[in-house]
Amino acid sequence: MTIKTKCPTCSTVFNVADEKTVGKIVACKKCGQTFRILPLPEPKAPAMEAPVSARTVPPGHRGQGLWSELRPVVIWSSAICGPVLVAFFAYILWPTWDKWAVSAARQAARIEQQNPERALKLYRQIVDTFDATSAHSAEAAKAVDVARKTIPKLEPVVAKVKRLAAETLREQERERAAKAVEELVDWAEDSVALIHSGLGTGTGFVVGKGMLVTNAHVMRAAFADEVKVYFPSVGEQASGVTRVIYEDEGRDLCLVELDTPQPALPIARTQSFRRGEEIIVIGNPGLGKDLILKNAVTRGLLSTESTIDGHEFYQLSVSINPGNSGGPVLNRDGQVIAVATLKASQQEGIAFGIPAEALYRAMQDAQKQSDGERSKADREHLARTLFRRLSGLGYIYTRNMSTFVQMMDTAIDAGGSAARGIEAAREVIAVWKDLRDSWAEGVEQHLRKAQQGQELSEDVKKNLLALWATVQQAQSYVDHPRGSFQSYSAKARELQDEFERLVNILKIQLNLVLEEPKQE
Repeated sequence: MTIKTKCPTCSTVFNVADEKTVGKIVACKKCGQTFRILPLPEPKAPAMEAPVSARTVPPGHRGQGLWSELRPVVIWSSAICGPVLVAFFAYILWPTWDKWAVSAARQAARIEQQNPERALKLYRQIVDTFDATSAHSAEAAKAVDVARKTIPKLEPVVAKVKRLAAETLREQERERAAKAVEELVDWAEDSVALIHSGLGTGTGFVVGKGMLVTNAHVMRAAFADEVKVYFPSVGEQASGVTRVIYEDEGRDLCLVELDTPQPALPIARTQSFRRGEEIIVIGNPGLGKDLILKNAVTRGLLSTESTIDGHEFYQLSVSINPGNSGGPVLNRDGQVIAVATLKASQQEGIAFGIPAEALYRAMQDAQKQSDGERSKADREHLARTLFRRLSGLGYIYTRNMSTFVQMMDTAIDAGGSAARGIEAAREVIAVWKDLRDSWAEGVEQHLRKAQQGQELSEDVKKNLLALWATVQQAQSYVDHPRGSFQSYSAKARELQDEFERLVNILKIQLNLVLEEPKQE
């Protein structure tokens, strides 16, 4: 039995010897193109025609008689045409798919070096297309074979390209982030100040017209009218603080008035803590007695929320140093979300900030104040500063007197004189001289100022004067030791007791906790 077939390339019709060649690849006798012989559909017996019923159509079923008569014909046509159509489209499309596979393989080979990812995609499409349908031509079969062999070679290349692209993208993101931070700092640092209190340095920033915030501990023991404020980024001359208008030592916040044209930083009034949020800290850390890094920038993250002495703080994973205190902690939008305040004493890279919500409340309280209330806040700060200065001086002088007593006692026990003990004591107490001088500067002048006005109670004024008198008397016995060992010892005990009595009274009156001065 012969089968008539047609070449898909040159359309030459010719006979194939027998039906055993169905499904196999043959070559065209005219053009040599190879192709697969398609199977012929098996004919099906026609359905038997149903006998025409002589019954009349029942009521309600008018119009169905014709369909009933045509139905066998339609069913017979579908049974015959379905396989024929499938065979026809397969006959038409198989050569098309083969051509596509060859073309796609050639394109993939050309772009393997320049675009391995696109080449890999084409090879995979070839293999996926011919998983279910075998290639119809030898050339297409070769294309499929090449695709299968090339895919494993290209996969690691494409993976490497993607990895390098991802790394490049991350680097670009880092560069963009760094540029964004640089622009943010350039914009914000004009509002950041370096504060010289006379006893140390700190940081502050403008939060309103003529209003600057810092930590209360930066202003602790500092006379407001002696504090100098600089804005390093604009090279502005030092500005003097007009007065302290708000101070909360428990929350470690202080607001001061000063005359400056510098703009205010925006406060994130509704800031909610977001763990892992990137932060930027600007401040003036000190790295030694005379070295200050002006407007130094540090980047870190919000770590967690902590409660210290009943107050909420943000823990910051950032390195700060003394001098950063009072500086702004900014988010990527340039908003102040905290005020830098504490550093973990035993660990680097851990610090704490006062949440912006507390700062905003302090600003609201200050803005509601009358001029008289602001003057009272300033005078109360003056009283606390005098108390701390006098307490520090009294601590130093009474301790120096105790040193004289111990040294005289040691010298006498060794068979020497009290004078020898005094000379030995002078060498020991010399280390306190610089601290003594810095704490004493301006005390007498500001003590007179505190006696004026009605902002302070008369009891506070009286006890401050009494404390000053006790300190002066102790100083005179340190500068000029006199009397016998017994009388000097008695005077030392007397002044120590009076000093402690006055300190305890004033601590209650001013609601303060006294810190002992530290020897530098």
